[in-house]
Amino acid sequence: KLLQALNCLHNHRVVHRDVKPANFLHNFQSYIFRLIDFGSATTEENATGKKGGGTKGFKAPETLMGSKSHTTAVDIWGAGIILFCLLTGKTSCLSGKSDANDLDEIGMIVGKNEMQQLKITACDEYGDGCQFQNKTGWPAKALQTVIAERTWKPDDMALDLLSKMLQVDHSKRINSSFSPST
Repeated sequence: KLLQALNCLHNHRVVHRDVKPANFLHNFQSYIFRLIDFGSATTEENATGKKGGGTKGFKAPETLMGSKSHTTAVDIWGAGIILFCLLTGKTSCLSGKSDANDLDEIGMIVGKNEMQQLKITACDEYGDGCQFQNKTGWPAKALQTVIAERTWKPDDMALDLLSKMLQVDHSKRINSSFSPST
């Protein structure tokens, strides 16, 4: 439902710029879902030159790096972080500490090669991304951090979607109009 809401916005060339759990209301009994808080939203045409937008822990790497051109890919990143939270049962995949650097934490998850693509000079401190059960990057981080109370683990399709939504390079990130068969 969140991707459907984003697809509607994106088809109208609107970028929400603050996709996070608190901005996606849901009632599972009535099957009503609402994307709210459009205070940071802008059209793609007007997104050039705007800095900021987003909430710590849910900002896309390009936003963290100070990009002044926000595309709909920033919304997909936020939705991917929400998916991570749903898969693991945790409220955040990053530490959320006010003094923590989100880019550094993302680098620890995705690894040196991905961060080099963003031309981050401090990339030498990153390894090859967290590794767990022959998986790397976001899927590995998800499998490592599933809360103990969960009786199930994320399946490969969910982990594949997660990795496509949390592509560090925004030009490789999936968009909101993907279909499950792709």
